[in-house]
Amino acid sequence: MIIVYHLKKMSISNHKIMNTTLYKLMVLFFTVFMFIPKGYSQNNADPGIGILMSPSSVSEGSTGILSAIVGNYGNQTIVQNSLRVTISVGANTEIIGITSDTDTRWSQLSLTSGSGNTVTLINSGGGFNSFDVGRIYLTVSGNVVSDNDVILGNIVYITAQNPELCDGCPSPPSNTTQGNSIFTNDNGSTSLTVTCDQEDETINVDSCIETDAGTVVTTETGANECEYEVTTITTWIGTADQTVNVDSCIETDAGTVITTKTNEAGCDYEITTITNWTGQPDETTNEITCVEAEAGTIVTSVINEAGCTYDVTIITIFTGEESLIINETTCIESEAGTVLTNETNVEGCDYDVITITTWVGRANETINIDSCIETDAGTVLTTETNEAGCNYEVTTITTWIGQADETVNIDSCIEAEAGTIVTIKTNEAGCDYEVTIITTWIGQADEIVNIDTCVELETGTIVTTETNEAGCTYEVTTITTWIGQADVTVNIDSCIELE
Repeated sequence: MIIVYHLKKMSISNHKIMNTTLYKLMVLFFTVFMFIPKGYSQNNADPGIGILMSPSSVSEGSTGILSAIVGNYGNQTIVQNSLRVTISVGANTEIIGITSDTDTRWSQLSLTSGSGNTVTLINSGGGFNSFDVGRIYLTVSGNVVSDNDVILGNIVYITAQNPELCDGCPSPPSNTTQGNSIFTNDNGSTSLTVTCDQEDETINVDSCIETDAGTVVTTETGANECEYEVTTITTWIGTADQTVNVDSCIETDAGTVITTKTNEAGCDYEITTITNWTGQPDETTNEITCVEAEAGTIVTSVINEAGCTYDVTIITIFTGEESLIINETTCIESEAGTVLTNETNVEGCDYDVITITTWVGRANETINIDSCIETDAGTVLTTETNEAGCNYEVTTITTWIGQADETVNIDSCIEAEAGTIVTIKTNEAGCDYEVTIITTWIGQADEIVNIDTCVELETGTIVTTETNEAGCTYEVTTITTWIGQADVTVNIDSCIELE
């Protein structure tokens, strides 16, 4: 079945509405058509395609949407990876690509480049039930002005065996075995007219320069001598410069500062900040005293008429003599201490002389040492001299933290365990000591008892387990040997009957 659609030029806003309506009409038309009994087999699949260009006319350089309704118009299913769709455009148009709302059962196999190109798709994403169709959407560009540039669509079976047609069979059937009840709907066509119509354009421009604001209308000429108007509307989005007057109590703040700010639209503007100093200079008064505690600086804050704070500083200078500190040292601890005497300087001020005697000796020391060697234990007294030249005693007390060697006696019923093993252990203080383990065998060797018997039934070997006085078990094997002789029967022939 060949279906050809021709639409008048429509606006972009009507494209989706018109496209949806045409899709419903095409599905209804194809469905009704498929129930016409003439020449139709009710046990056969039927691949079919219909294509539509919307809008049917575009201006040069703009695009439209090619809609291809493809699928199965028969009453049997068509499996995955069995159909191939090929769509070709004329020399003045170009297929740009597949749109995202294309039926997911179709995937692009190839797309040639440039005007007059061809796209090929296969149903790798799924099969089709009976009377089951979907849509392929292609973006098509009008590259060169032309009338009715023909667009052709075709659907065929892929010439190959398809494992989807049987479950694990060694030689799957060919795709064509699914049937094609009507061949006339295997091809479709439509067309696209490319015009030099060009809509007027309005360009909105934002400017940070106030004098740029306004509207300018210019006439432009397209590539094919198509004239159109371009209206450029320039809007000022800047901010006017500002001047800010500020009073400050801080003298160093006085002056003029120009800063550049950026508004929310990204435009720079200037802020001029003029700062006037309304404060007052600080004041200082000098005085003297013999009392060191009275010396110092007192700063009082005063507020002027402008509300600014300034400092009045009174500096009291100590003219007395600072206390004299004399430092001495001694090796005798009892001589250490401080002696205070009073003197008068030329200014008539008393001052203190402090003599500080510091003990630089060193207290006697006791050093405790742990030793793993018993012979190191004891106390040693030595005399040392510190860095200041003072003697002091050092008492070194060495404590033995080791452990005496041990001997462990063990009895064993196993003869092979008998012997002496010496191991080295380490106590909690980290000292090594020897542990001698002496193992004594207290068991008993196994015994074998041989017995002779005249009774044949008593012959054989019996193994019994005995326990000695130390509690160790040993085996007693009793071997009984038969020394008797089997009974003998003698047969004699005699000529004497009585015998």
